[in-house]
Amino acid sequence: MGRMDILSLLTIIVLGFAVYGVSATSGHSDQKSGGMGTASEASRYAFASYGLSQGEKIHYEWESNSNVTFVITTDPIHPQLAEFVNMTGLSGKGSFVSPAKATYYLQVSFLEIPPNSEVSISYLTYRMTGFSELMVNGKPVVLSILSMALAGQLAWGWKKRRTRTETEGRRESSSFWDFFVADYKNWIAVVIGCVLLVSDSILISIGTNELDHSYLIDWLGYLGGGVLFWGLVLGLYLSYGNYLQDYKVRKSEARSKL
Repeated sequence: MGRMDILSLLTIIVLGFAVYGVSATSGHSDQKSGGMGTASEASRYAFASYGLSQGEKIHYEWESNSNVTFVITTDPIHPQLAEFVNMTGLSGKGSFVSPAKATYYLQVSFLEIPPNSEVSISYLTYRMTGFSELMVNGKPVVLSILSMALAGQLAWGWKKRRTRTETEGRRESSSFWDFFVADYKNWIAVVIGCVLLVSDSILISIGTNELDHSYLIDWLGYLGGGVLFWGLVLGLYLSYGNYLQDYKVRKSEARSKL
């Protein structure tokens, strides 16, 4: 296998794992999510707390099946005495910037209990840093560039392989790289995985409610990552098997000519 073929193969492997790595990096710090419920009216619960320095920021969002009051406070016992955010409704979303160094508690008070049921709330919160904001806004761009480079390299290799086959004959090209790019079924899963991961990052960056769409986002992320990773591994494995089989045939033909 020539130097260009080796370089092309290594480029595909590096780009593939780069896309996978970038997609798996969320940038979220101290993420807390889950749900809680109660049948007791006027109950109050703190579902998260953060020790923040002045200027640090957190993201929060929540959704309930009945009206609740959400507050951010530094006094979990008497929240109304030191509250910085106060929202009442079925859902809420926003960010909070710490005005001073302190421990901030995210609390909900359950105001109404549905008949013959209980009130429940789902929540998601995390610490926002410069890196996390950069990842949310910049990840689609980075993934798109890496994915286009990966798809372009594969398409270029496939086109070059077809041209060599037409001009030199199928039996003249026998490198491992040739066997990998010759059949699009060896690498089409890689391209599909990239598309799913780019779509996943775009859904997050355009400001969709992560709580509402968490299942869709998780599904796209896990599916895209799995298709990309295993598509690349299996494609290389199957191609290598065909390459070895062809090498043995060539070696046998060479011996028969002696």
